[in-house]
Amino acid sequence: MVFSKNVHEDVKVNIMAMWGGSNTQQFEKYLGLPPMVGRSKQRVFADIKQKLWQKIQMWKGNLLSQGGKEILLKAVAMSIPTYAMSYFLLPKTLCHEMEMMMARFWWGNQAQERKIHWVGWQKLSVYKFRGGLGFKNLYDFNISLLAKQVWRLLTNCDSLLYKIFKARYFPKSSLFEAKIGFNSSYLWKGIHSALPLLKAGCVRRVGNGVETNLFKDHWIPGIQPSVLLGEMVGHPQENLQV
Repeated sequence: MVFSKNVHEDVKVNIMAMWGGSNTQQFEKYLGLPPMVGRSKQRVFADIKQKLWQKIQMWKGNLLSQGGKEILLKAVAMSIPTYAMSYFLLPKTLCHEMEMMMARFWWGNQAQERKIHWVGWQKLSVYKFRGGLGFKNLYDFNISLLAKQVWRLLTNCDSLLYKIFKARYFPKSSLFEAKIGFNSSYLWKGIHSALPLLKAGCVRRVGNGVETNLFKDHWIPGIQPSVLLGEMVGHPQENLQV
């Protein structure tokens, strides 16, 4: 639990005794993740960048082939931020800095660390069957991991996390219609940023049709609601006959 400075010590003790929690500071870690994210996102997630830098420094002293570098970057380096990316949206600048660290390791060698980057990281991130090397774009990978959290919320409405988000951010609407809102948590902002990605690939199962909106929900595969609405408006007489 994180308390404000205005909370008296006796009140803290009573609350922690009631809920069985322990007091922590803002920038401490709980299960490897920050319990609170303040304004300085770079400071909160700086340890991820530090761990990645330490790993790369350990590898620089070894004679590695390009294949060995590829395996290390994909299997070890890119797995370091994965746990945090599953819950938080990391800043784009932080993702770019980590990508540049991996790119310098990929193009460098023992004799000369900084060498010319003949191909940009964006092209290296393309799938192999399209001419790239299959490295991950960290920011896009971050969004995809958060989309998995959105899917869990959609498919598990009885979970405590869904009930909390439902009561706080979308009490009178569905998850796809939820807004960021005022003074929302950083966790919710990350989940909300992944909503468009999941919404673009989801099709609503109509069922009994009670909770299906004809002109807002994507319920026909391959046809967006806006296209369907345009057809209805453009041909009202035909639709009336149907």
